[in-house]
Amino acid sequence: MNQQLYAMPVSFHGGIYLGLVAVHDRTTDRVWTDLSWSPDTRTWHRVLPGTPLIGNDGEYGDYDWGCVYAAANPIFRDDEIRLYYGASDGLHTSWRNGFLCLATLRLDGFAGYKASNVAQSASLTTVPVFNGTASLQVSADIAQDGSLVIQALDDSVQVIAESQAMTMSVSDAEIKWRDAGELTKLTVNGAQLQFLFRNATVCSFKLV
Repeated sequence: MNQQLYAMPVSFHGGIYLGLVAVHDRTTDRVWTDLSWSPDTRTWHRVLPGTPLIGNDGEYGDYDWGCVYAAANPIFRDDEIRLYYGASDGLHTSWRNGFLCLATLRLDGFAGYKASNVAQSASLTTVPVFNGTASLQVSADIAQDGSLVIQALDDSVQVIAESQAMTMSVSDAEIKWRDAGELTKLTVNGAQLQFLFRNATVCSFKLV
């Protein structure tokens, strides 16, 4: 294979294991960091293979142009995620200078769902997860002219409740339902959640 996976620091966060994979491209002789995840450390799933979480940047001689190696554990702060990484200004198999660098992410910002054409509307539907009584919280990046609406769907995939529209980026923001009383119609199986969004990236949701 042209791209070789040969190092992966692992950390536990949000109920899953996150792997920061060092990918060596043997044609270009450069290294970047991809994202992967696992429920149990035995079966791993790569997130958009070939799309770096921390990529090479700049031109030859810039501090992370050649190689990027993630440190062991992300640091989770109240307002951001910090990813320290080792970088170099030259190719993997050549002499090069090394640097200690820092990349940052928004909270819950490792990955998200967005439309391939962000100007178009998109939807994302879960399996039945919502019982109608828990507080639903969402993290999303929403552009100035974007929006996010969440719907609760019954067993017949009919909309029984809809949230107020979100038009600003949020982290763990509690959803406000237009008519929360309709949620009492949910069956024991619970509701699917349907996310309707435009010019936005849905990062995560949780039930509290």
